[in-house]
Amino acid sequence: MRHDVHPGQLGLVNAVVPAGDLLAAARDLAARIVRHASTAVAACLRAVTRGINLPIDEGLAVEAAAFASTVPTDGVRDGLHRFLSR
Repeated sequence: MRHDVHPGQLGLVNAVVPAGDLLAAARDLAARIVRHASTAVAACLRAVTRGINLPIDEGLAVEAAAFASTVPTDGVRDGLHRFLSR
């Protein structure tokens, strides 16, 4: 991660919660993440990890490649179908 930028400036902060609510908030976020196809979650993590220190155009290319790698999978195809059926 870049050390010259605060994570909040990168859009990596989902929420700010009181310290006593941290574990419950983390579990809630984890529960929402695991509802998605594991291939999509893994692709997102790969894209962030690989693209975090790249210039924006290169980072977007990494993101596009990660997305493209998930499209042919059953989980993503099913998820897109459910989303479009709403």
